[in-house]
Amino acid sequence: MEKRQYLQFINEGYGFEFYLNLVGFVADFNGSYPTEREFKTILEENGVAYTAIRRHKLKQMYPEMFAKQHQGHEDAKQYQFDLDHQELGVQRVYYAYSQPELVDEQGATCLTTTTPTFVTRQPRYRLFDNSGQYYLFDVPQDQFEQQLNALPTEVLDFEQPHVAGILMLIEQVKQLGYTVVGYHLSHIESYPVVEPALLTALINHQQETHQPTFEPINDLLNIKTDYRSLLCYDDQLKIPVFNKESSQQFGRDDELYFKIRDAAGQVVFDRLTLDILGTILFCVGQQLPLEQIQAAFLTDPKASFKAGEDYFMYDRLACSAEVPIETLTDIKKVALCSVDTTQTISEYWRWSPRDLMRYGKAIMPEDFGQPAPAAALMLAFNQQLTNALRRILKQSAWQVRKATRQFLVLEDVVNVDLALEDSQSEEALSAAQQIYAAQMKTAAETRYDLLVDGQCVLQEVPLDELLPAIMEFANE
Repeated sequence: MEKRQYLQFINEGYGFEFYLNLVGFVADFNGSYPTEREFKTILEENGVAYTAIRRHKLKQMYPEMFAKQHQGHEDAKQYQFDLDHQELGVQRVYYAYSQPELVDEQGATCLTTTTPTFVTRQPRYRLFDNSGQYYLFDVPQDQFEQQLNALPTEVLDFEQPHVAGILMLIEQVKQLGYTVVGYHLSHIESYPVVEPALLTALINHQQETHQPTFEPINDLLNIKTDYRSLLCYDDQLKIPVFNKESSQQFGRDDELYFKIRDAAGQVVFDRLTLDILGTILFCVGQQLPLEQIQAAFLTDPKASFKAGEDYFMYDRLACSAEVPIETLTDIKKVALCSVDTTQTISEYWRWSPRDLMRYGKAIMPEDFGQPAPAAALMLAFNQQLTNALRRILKQSAWQVRKATRQFLVLEDVVNVDLALEDSQSEEALSAAQQIYAAQMKTAAETRYDLLVDGQCVLQEVPLDELLPAIMEFANE
């Protein structure tokens, strides 16, 4: 067969089956099987991808190939053999990283306010089982290899790990006259927004005329139904604003939320998740300006919306009774409260129709039309927050190191032994790769390390985890 005909044979999808059968022929002819690396190399040199499904087929057809491969290399690392035995899988994520900086007297500020320059590309690893539960998540390569020597058995729960620190912060702000209450929301229904620009105009009109909060399902008239959907029309323009087509697929589990009230009982912060509660309480406890706290961490202003690029989802939710929060038991009580479906509230989310995911921050009706906070004001707030953090770190002789990272790619690892051999724990980005990382649509995120006596006790955690952890460690 000519090479051109053979390549066409591969491209038509028959290439892998050909090489799969070739393994048996080689074994019969040579008296031994090729190694998995040799098989993978042959496939890739001929334009055939080596995937997890294809590896499974190879194992099913030639189980003795894998058994002998393991037995013949007792001194070599054979992590994949153990992973196969326990039916565990591995994913590898590549991030672009900026140069790490210390948040100290001469170093960086707490928040990243400038566009980062990405200089390295680093892999992070995730270990999971067949049910999708993770045992390791975004672990650096050296730590991942150490963990593979004794595979973890505890499933990650992704809950806020420093609730004790949050409770300490609640006690701290209590001395300033603030109280915290918890509640939860239950999803009722969702509507994809057909016309975001019209929705914004309607909400702005309500606010400019000082009318009550715009409630689309009640305020929009001429609701029209057909066999597929329910459309809500603006009465003036006759343009559909919402589409309730298959809205139940957008439902979500109940979420715990928290409010902070001042000494007069006025709500100063609302719709706080447990994750971000510690950050807000830390700022309140350091007596930073409340409006600037809101702008820095909780506002998703209209100025950041991109016409034609954003999709929105409108949610209606029912609210439970409120529980005053002082202890861990109080937090657990919140989820047990019943909800009143006659008391509904509204929120909007940026929405990805492709992966059916909400992203960003919840957008309240009052957020529409809000201007972006002044840059100078936010720089001053960043410096105040940084000074407060530095004072605490100085008392304990601790250090905080930060870097910004940008997601690049997520890939399934077919054979972890081969992947670790081929991967570097860190490599410099080329100029072209730096441009690519800077143009990624996913938001870059700042991550922090906490150093105690030069040892890293927290690695690559978000600010929402760092601040309550510092409070917790300081009181041990």
